[in-house]
Amino acid sequence: GLDLKSNPTKVFRTIRGLGYSGIEGSLLDFGDNLEQRQNAVLAAAAEDLQIILSAYSSWHSYMGPFESNKSVEDHITALTSELEEISRVVECCPSSSKTVVHVNAHSGSDTWSEKEGVKYFSLVQENIQSFGKSIPSVSHETHRGRYLCCPFITCRLLEHVPDLRLTSDFSHWVVKTERLLDTPEETEFLRDNIVPNIDHIHARVGTPQSPQVANLDDPRVSRAVSRHYDWWRDIVTNKRRAFVDEEDSYITATIEYGPVEEDERGEYVGYPQMLPHSHHTNLHPQYPSLDHETIIESAQRGFAKKYGEWCRDIA
Repeated sequence: GLDLKSNPTKVFRTIRGLGYSGIEGSLLDFGDNLEQRQNAVLAAAAEDLQIILSAYSSWHSYMGPFESNKSVEDHITALTSELEEISRVVECCPSSSKTVVHVNAHSGSDTWSEKEGVKYFSLVQENIQSFGKSIPSVSHETHRGRYLCCPFITCRLLEHVPDLRLTSDFSHWVVKTERLLDTPEETEFLRDNIVPNIDHIHARVGTPQSPQVANLDDPRVSRAVSRHYDWWRDIVTNKRRAFVDEEDSYITATIEYGPVEEDERGEYVGYPQMLPHSHHTNLHPQYPSLDHETIIESAQRGFAKKYGEWCRDIA
């Protein structure tokens, strides 16, 4: 619900006043044209806020029908076009500014074969490198509906494209695999094969049957919360211990809690959890008193506290 197009100065001043350090969004979130997007970036820079931009190879912002007819070449063309626009957007930033710090790419399709996945990511990596310093670093999100929807497919891809950088949204993998991936064997496998390639975190907690939970203090989801915190700790620890210089150790995280599911008329069509002892006949949202802002603020405080603890443990 942030109107970045008409008055970005007011929006970013409000965001800074609430204590946030940045914002993540798509090019469309920041404006309908280059001028609006550049104005939004300059407004963020004036408040010393950082921006992470999303780029899409298809199915932009997950609006409308899934584009199953798009070829590998179509995806490469679309993502490259988005990166070209991002390079034009960041041109407006002062040379000393680090306002647009990262790009989160929503890449590929879960319908592809491994051959198609390797082809896409190999060529996309070449394209990203050709931009040089004209765009910030790029990582590809582990998102359902995308090629990186599964940890094991992702691991096999990294054998062919070892320099691929990742955005980890662990909640997608938990739902996709219908488990917390917390056995000793899977924990070690993911730590050894996936963690070293992660540059950006989407900090959302999911369960094997739900991509997100609203109340992280609810004891019924404590195991899922603990597993996600352990996963994020592994990422932060690896990044801090493996760094060569300050840029190498840099990692970003976005606290995420998605909107409720609505149809074209704005009617709620989601599947809320059942209250205890409902006997499947009386369905209600679990936490009717929690609004979106409260959920995000609570999650942000929890992540910031844990991050401080992890850094102290490393030191």
